[in-house]
Order: sequence, then structure tokens, then C-alpha cells
Amino acid sequence: MNLPQTLVLPKSGPSMHGLKRRYRPGMKLKVECISRHSLPAANLSFFINNDAFMVVYHRIGELGLISTRSSFEHLFHKANDL
Repeated sequence: MNLPQTLVLPKSGPSMHGLKRRYRPGMKLKVECISRHSLPAANLSFFINNDAFMVVYHRIGELGLISTRSSFEHLFHKANDL
């Protein structure tokens, strides 16, 4: 039996926090992306030089809608890490 699926889009796009304009070797990138109140949960991913990094947390809030938070930290060791 196929049940109807409910989709709820977030009212706004994801918000990112912690980004700097430039990074140099020895600097740490620490960034967080949040997408609020959707169904199903948003899929948030970070990429550096085509390598994917994901640390994702989901929280179910009002009306069963899901907020997704993904955070990432990276220490740049050399120039080609940038």
C-alpha cells in the first residue's frame, strides 16, 4: 500500500556561520551550516578539493519538522590544502 508523502520545504535557505574570506597555512576552518524546519531532513555536505566531509545532527521540532545542523573543522597545513 502506497501512502501519500508529505514534503515541507524550509522557509529560507541554509545559513552558514564561521567562514572567513581567506585562509593561510596554520589557520583553522571552523564552519557550521543550519537548515531549519523541513521534511524530510535537509542533506548538508562540505567539500574541500572534492573530498566530502560530513558531521550532521538532526533535531525534530514543532509539528515533526526537522532542523539539520552540520559542522566541520579543518586545519590547513600547506598551501595546496586551501
